[in-house]
Amino acid sequence: MNAARTVLAERQVRLTVEDYLLLDREGALAAYGRTELIDGAILPVSPQYLPHGHAKMPLIFALHEAIRALGLKLAVLSEVSVDMRPRSMPMPDVILARVVRGPGAIPVEAVALLAEVSSSTQDVDAGPKAALYAEQGVPEYWLIDIVTVRVTRMWAPGPDGYRERDQIALGERLTSASMPELSVNTAKLLQ
Repeated sequence: MNAARTVLAERQVRLTVEDYLLLDREGALAAYGRTELIDGAILPVSPQYLPHGHAKMPLIFALHEAIRALGLKLAVLSEVSVDMRPRSMPMPDVILARVVRGPGAIPVEAVALLAEVSSSTQDVDAGPKAALYAEQGVPEYWLIDIVTVRVTRMWAPGPDGYRERDQIALGERLTSASMPELSVNTAKLLQ
């Protein structure tokens, strides 16, 4: 980034979750389609094409079956906003959270695991989103990259990012680092 852009980036107004919700309630975001708030910036949610859907839906079904078989008190949700105050409200592809009812977004404290399926947004998913999720204390984050056909599993969150990470090839068994009893076969994500 050149010096002029750096100065502009440092001077940008960063919205709060309250600002973002107000803009949404007043209809100011309607013309932009689906959006999410990441570190005070409003980002469009990328279109989802067939490869994305063919990876996301089997993951949702596999996680749902696994948590039901294990009797875990978790819900599998997709594309629901997560409240990460003060300046973020992302809409992850897949969320494992303690069952929460009521209006509004999922509180970040209820989140056990987040997953993003990435085909064109790797830079955001592996960069700002991974940093945000770690900073907010999300216990585990899976980045499912359908271009490189691998999953980056991140855990041990802290203010400087996830301290632990590894990768597996799509098609192998994926076991949660923070919930070792939870495991899914990723072969169906390739079909």
